[in-house]
Amino acid sequence: MTVTDSAVRRRRRLILPLATIGSVLLVPWTVYLAFALPHHYVARRWAWTWTGFDIVLTLALAATALLAWKRRLMTVVAAAVAGTMLLVDAWFDAMTATSGDQDESLLTALLLEVPMGPLLLATAAQITLRVARALATAQGAQHARWWQVPMQRPYDATAPARPDPTP
Repeated sequence: MTVTDSAVRRRRRLILPLATIGSVLLVPWTVYLAFALPHHYVARRWAWTWTGFDIVLTLALAATALLAWKRRLMTVVAAAVAGTMLLVDAWFDAMTATSGDQDESLLTALLLEVPMGPLLLATAAQITLRVARALATAQGAQHARWWQVPMQRPYDATAPARPDPTP
């Protein structure tokens, strides 16, 4: 077992319970919010909130474009972030628009954000699957169905040792 394998296992042992507990705790919290939050709320720093979100969305899209142009694996992360942010933007634009802005918000969401968000998420998934299949092929393994691709192949004690690429 390499240091990298050990670090991956430690990170997994940390993230798995945190994600599980977080998802379980969010269920009653979401139900509570559905009944407790007011239907109308005046927010402070509204312009900064949306401007900041759009700046980060712009950076995520620019990073996706640059990384894809350079054919870098980190395109997966940037595309997943950008795709998610586009869907969140569409949701909040549509849900918070005033009656005068509703048509513009829905049009933008339906023509740009909703189609582009899933496209970027699908791109991230496709790149991940291609890399996993290429690794499986390089290791002489069969291609797994997309929902069966493991994050990490089991350690093979009979495989020749490879030098750790990290310094």
